[in-house]
Amino acid sequence: MAANKQGFTLIELLVAMTISMVLALMTYGGFQQVQTISRAAAESADHLSELQMAMRRIEQDVLQSVPRPVRDPVGDSKRPAFFGDMSQQYRLELSRGGWSNPLGHARSTQERIAYFLEEDQLIRRHWLVMDATLSVVPLDTVVLRGVRQFEIRFMDGSRKWTSQWPPLDSAGPAGLRSRPLAVEITLDVDGFGRLERMLEVRG
Repeated sequence: MAANKQGFTLIELLVAMTISMVLALMTYGGFQQVQTISRAAAESADHLSELQMAMRRIEQDVLQSVPRPVRDPVGDSKRPAFFGDMSQQYRLELSRGGWSNPLGHARSTQERIAYFLEEDQLIRRHWLVMDATLSVVPLDTVVLRGVRQFEIRFMDGSRKWTSQWPPLDSAGPAGLRSRPLAVEITLDVDGFGRLERMLEVRG
């Protein structure tokens, strides 16, 4: 008596192939989702790192500010050592010391820098000389992207906040050299919302 041999029917094979395809698609979809999440996490980490570096850069500039006015590029007048005005292009402009010079170039260790917002980018501008003329081309560095708002205010000697520095009642050489007691930086950044940081100004 011959043995009863059974195999897979065509329908069973089709069902098995369909199940295999569904499982493969589910696996591929899960892999794609993991990749998407991984990319989003990496981008978020990069943005956070950029934000931290930007805040550290501003903090270093403010803490190393010096009471050194500079010549106005378009005339013989002086610009204050420490300047800020929400109605002007430069929300923050100051003279700072501690500009490292590892190659020993013939230049000052002091530096004139400014921060301003251009579209959604926070830009740090600096000049290679303190008393720059119109022929001196400044150098710009994008320190933070995705910035919706950049605000700054200053604490005066009576510990009151003002949106302009030097204060309107400051005049003469003392006003040009004056610096606030503290600076409050407010940034509204994509993915992080509204961030505030208060920096004490040395000396």
